[in-house]
Amino acid sequence: MEELFDINQIFTSPSIRYASHPAYAQQFIVDHPQRPGVLLGMRFVFHCRQRPGSYKIGHETVGAR
Repeated sequence: MEELFDINQIFTSPSIRYASHPAYAQQFIVDHPQRPGVLLGMRFVFHCRQRPGSYKIGHETVGAR
């Protein structure tokens, strides 16, 4: 499927739920540090500030509502 936008750029979102979507944030499975045998699924996102006017707003990309 051909993308309708250039995917070679940085994507940001004002929503942590959107940014942690599986399309953007890979899940890592790690051992629980205090409970042997228990695994945790983790995703990492970064909180950042952006200079006003330094970015463009595009359409949503994963069908979020």
